[in-house]
Amino acid sequence: MTRKQLARYIVESTKDIFDMMIPLPLKIGAPVSKGGQKIVDGVSAMIGIAGDFSALIQIYCSRPAALEIATILLDEEMLEVNEDVEDTIGELANMLAGGMKGKFAESGANLEIAIPSVVSGREYSISQPDNVTGVRVPFDLGGENRLEVTLIVDSKVIGLKAPA
Repeated sequence: MTRKQLARYIVESTKDIFDMMIPLPLKIGAPVSKGGQKIVDGVSAMIGIAGDFSALIQIYCSRPAALEIATILLDEEMLEVNEDVEDTIGELANMLAGGMKGKFAESGANLEIAIPSVVSGREYSISQPDNVTGVRVPFDLGGENRLEVTLIVDSKVIGLKAPA
């Protein structure tokens, strides 16, 4: 399985959720290799996947994107990042993890999803170990609305045969 295939899993899972539940434009940016992120103002959620291999799905939403996504999903205007917004972004991570778990299942992988963790603030950093493979796909949702989805996997995944 290549980074290109991992990026395809991110794009397909993200598009599925936005097509069904979040009517915002979704312009897909160029995938980049994983790496640390310095967050200026936003909400991030991380969720682990374990079983035949280990993985981590991490999403970052700019503050405006987090508010807009929460407003749509909760059907209530969100004006500030609060527990409801954080819970919503955690649930978005959970939905993305479910979509990607399904993609990996097509390769024969047996996986379970953990409970998401959410971080928000004006300035924080997220880093990953050097001995993992990953890819981050940025999405432009219009205006200042940005979403980035990162999929980090252990080296066992590279040996998996991708579904046709």
